[in-house]
Amino acid sequence: KLFNILCLCVLICFVAAQDEVIYKDITGRLHISKEELEIGVRVAVNINGDDRVSYVKADGTFTLYELPAGTHYIDFYSVNYLIPQIRIDISPKTGKYRAFAIIPSTNGQDSYGVTQTPISVVPTLNIKPISKNEYFEREEPFDPFSMLKNPMAITLIVGLGIALLAPKLVDPEQMKELQASMSQSESEMKSMMSGFGLDGNKAVENKNQVNPQVKKKQ
Repeated sequence: KLFNILCLCVLICFVAAQDEVIYKDITGRLHISKEELEIGVRVAVNINGDDRVSYVKADGTFTLYELPAGTHYIDFYSVNYLIPQIRIDISPKTGKYRAFAIIPSTNGQDSYGVTQTPISVVPTLNIKPISKNEYFEREEPFDPFSMLKNPMAITLIVGLGIALLAPKLVDPEQMKELQASMSQSESEMKSMMSGFGLDGNKAVENKNQVNPQVKKKQ
């Protein structure tokens, strides 16, 4: 009977040891300069529907108490900074934990579009913000070279360059011959137009001579 009682006690102790849940207090530090540190950043972790909430102190530290063994996700709610979500893996055997920063990524490293980067947990959980939140679009400074992107400006510059470089690329004698031929063509065109002008005047005179006779017959 004594042996059976001892076996039963050992079995009960073994089952109790298996059912024992390890709890861990997580202390972290948010690495932001004192001048820009936003006091009161809300730190929250959801455990089986129960929110464990803490707040960042003036020195940038925070503590989440009695987190059970397993995997948990810590969220930070800040107005001025974009802070990554932190994944905490607490070992059910040793109580030691490791942490990963979940950072949005556009490189497609996994199916969720995020990158999980290991972060230091010694001596405390060290967290750095991703970036500072920008609520307004910054005005870009004036760039004189941006005018070169305009097609009209490119056309104007090319035309001006051709006008300046063309006389230097053409032989002077050929230029004189070209100017002479252009002046000759211009004089021929003027004489032709003047000839058309005379024929038009004669037609007007003949019309005026016919009109009186028509009026007399009427």
